[in-house]
Amino acid sequence: MDDFWKRIRLERGSDILKLKMLKCVTTKIDSGNINVNTSENKEFKKLMETCSKSKSSLAKFNVCHTSTYSFITVKQSDAIKKSVDGDCVIVLPTGSGKSLIFQILPFTIPDSCIIVSCPLDAILCEQADKLGDSCIYLDAATVKLLEKDTQNTQYATQKLRNAQCSYIIGHPELLTSEAVKKIFLTKPWQNKVTHLVVDEAHVVRSWTESDFRLSFKDLKTLRATFPNIKVMALTATATAETIQKLADSLLMVEYQTVTSSPDR
Repeated sequence: MDDFWKRIRLERGSDILKLKMLKCVTTKIDSGNINVNTSENKEFKKLMETCSKSKSSLAKFNVCHTSTYSFITVKQSDAIKKSVDGDCVIVLPTGSGKSLIFQILPFTIPDSCIIVSCPLDAILCEQADKLGDSCIYLDAATVKLLEKDTQNTQYATQKLRNAQCSYIIGHPELLTSEAVKKIFLTKPWQNKVTHLVVDEAHVVRSWTESDFRLSFKDLKTLRATFPNIKVMALTATATAETIQKLADSLLMVEYQTVTSSPDR
């Protein structure tokens, strides 16, 4: 294997795909300096095409949210592709950028919205601050207004009724409430929602088995609300058994996985 491919192997092994490397490989493929007819090189070219699309989505995300991400990892790119294709369980260590995977989805699928469920207020507030006006943070006060079934003119409820967002985030108790599901059944939402993201997904198994916060078990009912929805489950650690039970809890049948060693 020549020095070029050794560099690629090393880069993939460390799970970092820098933009300059992407440009280098693309140039070599386009100029015919790499034989793409071997199965190994065909696989890598496919990976490069996936990463190129992810890079484009990342650039759009940076512009929209004034962020400065300069690269995307191979694992992140792989997770985005698999999540666009169907259900996916993603097990990556803390600090590996799992949030960016779902944040990029609306820039990969035009005019889409994703539902994000999380059990922790701190994470929800952090996401709401980062995503700004493109996000609806579903809180208890907003749900109470919806339950009154009046044409409330508050900004949050109007955005909800008109599906004016790229992300809607909240606790599962609120996302699966009858008032919210009634909104979800309206045409604006049915035409827009593509994914349900379950962050800190390991709690779906551990908490529901202990009868704590059983609403996590109710997240699967959103599959009936949105028949074509894809599910992305994110966690930092999970055994093969946990992944399977998690998939069963969320009615994931033909799902793919993206995993990495917890040692970064």
